[in-house]
Amino acid sequence: MSREDDFERGLANRRAVLGEEWVQRSLDRATTFTADYQNLITRYAWHDIWSRPGLPHKARRMMVLAVTLSLGRWEEFELHVRAALTAKDESRLSPD
Repeated sequence: MSREDDFERGLANRRAVLGEEWVQRSLDRATTFTADYQNLITRYAWHDIWSRPGLPHKARRMMVLAVTLSLGRWEEFELHVRAALTAKDESRLSPD
């Protein structure tokens, strides 16, 4: 398998976690300067890390929320809260 395959699998994870609209907007806004970064993050964070076995996506979501909250990364925190509340799979979090 190639790193290009990793990009495609990472992109599928990214879309599943953050939503199609957000990811597509992010990709559409990529410039020649940021395109390589988008590729790197998609391959490593969204494929290599999010695809690791042993930890369900719901637990990963909660960890991301805890880390972004503790670091005061409010924009990322809001993004992940919104995505967690609207997920269409078993990783969806309840507002309760």
